Amino acid sequence: MTVRRLSGNVTPSDPLLRPKEGREVLFAARVGSYNYNLQVEESDEDFYIFTMPKYTDLYDGVMYTKQTVTNGVDFTVFDLRRLPGFLWKANPHTVEVLFSNDLRINTRMEYIEGAETFKLMDLPIFLQDMKEDLARMNLPYLWDSAMGCVRGEMKRLKGNEDQELTKLHSYNTKAALHAVRLLDLLDRYADSGFRDFESALMYNGQSRTDMLDIRRGKYSFIEMNDVLNTRIPLIEEKWKEAYKGAKPKETTYAKLKKMVYEVMRIYSLYELERDMIWKA
Repeated sequence: MTVRRLSGNVTPSDPLLRPKEGREVLFAARVGSYNYNLQVEESDEDFYIFTMPKYTDLYDGVMYTKQTVTNGVDFTVFDLRRLPGFLWKANPHTVEVLFSNDLRINTRMEYIEGAETFKLMDLPIFLQDMKEDLARMNLPYLWDSAMGCVRGEMKRLKGNEDQELTKLHSYNTKAALHAVRLLDLLDRYADSGFRDFESALMYNGQSRTDMLDIRRGKYSFIEMNDVLNTRIPLIEEKWKEAYKGAKPKETTYAKLKKMVYEVMRIYSLYELERDMIWKA
């Protein structure tokens, strides 16, 4: 029997890349305010981490997920098998992973000895090479998901999720910022011909100043509510048909699923053989 081992023999020094409850990390991607340049002094960094399942996860049908909040860095861990579905459903928060400005790849996972013909690292490389194709893979879902998030943020304007901001400004200005940001994303991305999701995410110069003014409470709740209720139908009239009328790219989705399948197939053999060796 060929014994497959991870190429690296040193546990990563980066805590985000260390195993999560026995599950090897393939990569971690920064998302959130630091990723689109809307962070403020009190902002935490947010990361999505994708891990390989343990053999017991595969046997029991478990899709591991865990959210951890720490002082300064928050992260959510997902089973890698969820990635294709995340990107197909096109929630803008998960599509953003493809455009992370801080992508950390676990070089310990470069390949498994005995299976060098397919490196596990090929998947993060594929995601980077295909990021714009993957972003526009399912535009109807992207529209529905983003507009659903906008309406969710509007419901949070008078909620209690961020009590400090609500107390200071009489409404949740962070939720207002995100509602505007998501409408900007839909507008900018369509305006690029669905070819530049990365630029549609980013804020610099005056656009950044304007967005942070929203967070700092420059506008009253009534003013902000009016802005959103006016802008939503304008965005719908301008771009809804372009998004909803686009045909989902099932060929691209099939390529993504195949890549993840190959990674899982090779890693599963490694996990199975390791489990057999430990029990021998």
